[in-house]
Amino acid sequence: MLCSSVTHQGSLSQLGARVNIVSTTKTGCEKFMCCLYTKDTKLSLMDEARYRIFCQKGQNNEILPPTSDSLALDMQCANYQAYLWRRALVPYQRLPSPDGHGWTIILHPVLMVKESAPRGLVELTVCGCVKSMCQNKHCSCAVNELPCTEAFKCIGLDLCRNPKSRVHADASDSESGTGLDSD
Repeated sequence: MLCSSVTHQGSLSQLGARVNIVSTTKTGCEKFMCCLYTKDTKLSLMDEARYRIFCQKGQNNEILPPTSDSLALDMQCANYQAYLWRRALVPYQRLPSPDGHGWTIILHPVLMVKESAPRGLVELTVCGCVKSMCQNKHCSCAVNELPCTEAFKCIGLDLCRNPKSRVHADASDSESGTGLDSD
């Protein structure tokens, strides 16, 4: 249908020529859409085509075309997108906001700016050291310069010698007599 109609080609080729869709382009595009849904070339409004299809096929809403209002919003979106594409090779553009051109801008709150968990947990670092006492390249915590935590086997068995671990630091403080509970 598009290939055989110079009128429809002309209407659709005007999408994106301006940031705001021109009424003649809008009317021509709506007439093209009516022709896609019905064989009646005299129809020019989607609401008319919608009513005609409703009367012919019954109340199956899934086969009804969009309303004129819905189509107008879709055309605004398509026009704005075509407007951007037509200017894709122009450097340093000052583009208008999509708001009001079939699009809306919805602001969402910023939920967080810091990490949701300690870096070691986020990176899924798990220490399974027992024999190495967290002192060599096999200890994933020591390699990532992270402390071992109470959830790891090395802390529970009191085998951790990772200098970043708090348990190890507390133990060395009490052994050297620098802890708070020494007399």
